[in-house]
Amino acid sequence: MRNPTYLFTLLLTALSTNLIAMASPLQWESEIIEIDPDFEEEKVIATFKFENTSDQPITITSTKTSCGCTVAELAKKDYEAGETGEIKAVFDVGQRVGLQQKQISVHLNGEADPAYNLTLKVNIPRAITLKPRVRTWKKGSDLEPQTIEVILHEKLDMEINGILPLNSDGSQFEISLEPGSQKRFYTITLLPRVSDKQLRGRFVLSSDSDTNGILKRFPIYAFLR
Repeated sequence: MRNPTYLFTLLLTALSTNLIAMASPLQWESEIIEIDPDFEEEKVIATFKFENTSDQPITITSTKTSCGCTVAELAKKDYEAGETGEIKAVFDVGQRVGLQQKQISVHLNGEADPAYNLTLKVNIPRAITLKPRVRTWKKGSDLEPQTIEVILHEKLDMEINGILPLNSDGSQFEISLEPGSQKRFYTITLLPRVSDKQLRGRFVLSSDSDTNGILKRFPIYAFLR
């Protein structure tokens, strides 16, 4: 005759296993995905694959993202027992740099609280460093030229050959671009042409090899206030 304690332990283990399966009907290939995109990529797509490991049909009622820059795409909502599926998270890079961490909450069977919180980590390389990105002058004062240092990422194979105004106020500034003593280094010099009115100049660097529009993600600002 088996020990009662052994039988109780066996029953408790089986019950715990069933409760875990009920509480977590979807088995994910990974709930955290980390991506290192190239400079050229404007969007990043991560695919979260899953399987319904329960013995009941499952409905994914909704998916919600923690930021408007991320969209979660789901091919369908209903999954039978043993069926597989995937959620695609599409992240818009825009002007973002550095580590970006976005959450995708997954709601099942009409429940208000999310059953799962998926995580997308995107390490966006900083193609260009601007020191500083903004220059400001005081209206009506004696104006002096100000400079901005431009440093290209060591893996960015590009030569800067100009700086362009993006608005009408930008044309009210004198602008020059000079290469530095080292490759990948440049110096921008700006000076307002007038001193008696407010200006909000916006500029972008240009390069003949920038076929993917990388430079437009790093606008430069000059204000006369």
